[in-house]
Amino acid sequence: MKKIAILMVLMMGLLALAGCSSDNESRMVDYTLTTNVTDGNTGDAIEGATVSADGKEETTDANGLAQIDLSYGGYEVSVNKDGYIPALEDISINGSDSTLDMSIFEGTTDGEVTLDGESWGIWSEGRTTASIQNGSVVLDVSELGDTWWKTQFFKEGIAIPEAGTYVITFEAKAANPRDIRLEVVPTEVAITPGTPGYFDFSLTDTMQTYQASFEFSGLGANPVYKLNFGLGKISDVSVPSTVIIDSIEVNKGSALPKSELTVNVTDGTNALEGVEVAIQPINTVAPETTDTSGNAVFNLEDRQYTVEASLTDYQTATKTLVLDGDMTVDLVLEEVQAATGDGYLYASDEIPDGSKELTSTIDNWGSDTTIDSNYTDDAVYSPCIKLTSGTSWGDASALAFIGMDEGTILQYEKLRFKIKTSDYTTVQVKIPGSSVEGEQIQYTIADGKDLGNGWTEMEIPFSDFGTINSTNNEFAILEFGAGEMLITDVCFVSAN
Repeated sequence: MKKIAILMVLMMGLLALAGCSSDNESRMVDYTLTTNVTDGNTGDAIEGATVSADGKEETTDANGLAQIDLSYGGYEVSVNKDGYIPALEDISINGSDSTLDMSIFEGTTDGEVTLDGESWGIWSEGRTTASIQNGSVVLDVSELGDTWWKTQFFKEGIAIPEAGTYVITFEAKAANPRDIRLEVVPTEVAITPGTPGYFDFSLTDTMQTYQASFEFSGLGANPVYKLNFGLGKISDVSVPSTVIIDSIEVNKGSALPKSELTVNVTDGTNALEGVEVAIQPINTVAPETTDTSGNAVFNLEDRQYTVEASLTDYQTATKTLVLDGDMTVDLVLEEVQAATGDGYLYASDEIPDGSKELTSTIDNWGSDTTIDSNYTDDAVYSPCIKLTSGTSWGDASALAFIGMDEGTILQYEKLRFKIKTSDYTTVQVKIPGSSVEGEQIQYTIADGKDLGNGWTEMEIPFSDFGTINSTNNEFAILEFGAGEMLITDVCFVSAN
């Protein structure tokens, strides 16, 4: 009996090993993956596309087909072709031949696309890819640039048949919610005073309809205009995203209805008087100041707006809304607590006792400035930061500190830094989100404190910049013209 039992165990073991061997062999066998590549808009087969998987590449034939042999397992399949947006898709090979259908769409970063039978331009210097997918324009914004017009989707030379009020309507959404700017640029025609030349809208991840109206007057002999959608850096909520726009229409008609918007501002308990309330974009209507009840009242077209309330020593509050009839919106401002001790962004030596190091990243803001943040050839301050001018803005040197905690500047009284240069006599400071014109001010270096050896210490009061938005998280030291400068000991000075 024992012999029989042993034989049975041996037989079962052999059967199990055979099964494992069979399973392993099936995993080692190659199966054919046939990829069918078509144009996402026309459905036509695409010849000459490169299909890649598991390090293998094949090119599609006249029927849009490419075959790759793959063993059992999961793979990422990519399709690439010049003039088209690359596509990726995952597939599992489970012991048999497989077929995969993939569509790719024509795209361009700087050129033209055809939307609803009409030609539209895209200008982005490679930051954004535009394509037409399922009848809509898809704008894949990978980089913002340093200002709103660094990506432009536009149609120009649009004829104006007669003076009057026009209403623009479009649908849009963004995979990562962000803002979009619509600019109206007329030629041989005036936009009636009081009518904004551009409009800002906040996009969500759901397709929505947006509207605005404007009035043309003073038509010349050949009145035309340009519609321009800007997707660069408009504000602090501008982020890289995939934006879809559709159903763009401009029709002559009546201005959008108007309603009364009341903005009530408090500190959470009491009404705040003297708060500046602005409607974004800033050229929509003049800012108003809250009365003793904390109210500011506006008469506006029924459409989307962003309301911004600012008061010295308080954090700025904002709210995006869709006005559709009279309404009241409540905003609460929180008082800013002053920092204790200075905050350093860069120092040649250890920061002084009682000071702290602030979070930030050094950047050139797209100016093409060459930045050496560990320059050691100066006899007095080593290391320090050396800037060599770039040409992306024309000749300019720019040192930006980005990625700070929002509202950091509001906790301090002034900016202090040391500078050495024989190429510049002035230096500018730019603080995005400040209320001063252009968000930047130019200072004469000779007005600073002479430290000897060519070095000057500059102190810039933040009060020079008026109201600074509490969402600010960056600033820059810069100047235009070709040259070099050394900078060190960049810090925010506390009032305490």
